[in-house]
Amino acid sequence: MTHLLYLHGFRSSPSSFKAQRLQDWLAAHRPEVRWWCPQLPPSPREAMALVRQGIEPPVSQRPRAGRRCC
Repeated sequence: MTHLLYLHGFRSSPSSFKAQRLQDWLAAHRPEVRWWCPQLPPSPREAMALVRQGIEPPVSQRPRAGRRCC
């Protein structure tokens, strides 16, 4: 499964024209793509924390220390 993270600008939102167009196109042409366009908070630090939380695997799925992931 392919994942796509769309980060809109800080003065924009997931309901922006471009975000909606891309979401519609993906639904019509690439429905297997998992799409995520979060509403970013105004603080860059908070925005990065939100994105990290959304893309990092849960602790239970992370490779153990000393083990290769791939």
